[in-house]
Amino acid sequence: MAMIVAFLAVTLSTLGGGAVADAGTSKAVVWYGVKWLVVALAAAGMTGKAMCRGRPGGLAAVKFRRMKIVAANGILILVPCAYLLYARTQVAPVNGWYAALQIVEIAAGIVNLALLAANMRDGLRMRARRIQ
Repeated sequence: MAMIVAFLAVTLSTLGGGAVADAGTSKAVVWYGVKWLVVALAAAGMTGKAMCRGRPGGLAAVKFRRMKIVAANGILILVPCAYLLYARTQVAPVNGWYAALQIVEIAAGIVNLALLAANMRDGLRMRARRIQ
């Protein structure tokens, strides 16, 4: 949910004309929301690991592989982009460099959103099997 809110904040501020005030506001929301997103993803990973009871297999193994990509994407791309874009809106006008970095951030966010959606789908499948 936090990723969707962040994505919408960035996209709407960009589509709304890309004014520095709008971009700065959306980037502030994203930057300050990052810590909560990291905590939520870590909690999801820990509860998933606890539910597997040992070494995961089948869909659980696939979900763990996806979560490693999500974590790497977040740590190596999304967090640095969030910080750089937030810092940039505080000191300089929005320009081509800002737009290019924002495109990278949005693309990485879409990849993470797709991977997390696939994990949710597989989690629901695993739950349905457990209930039967």
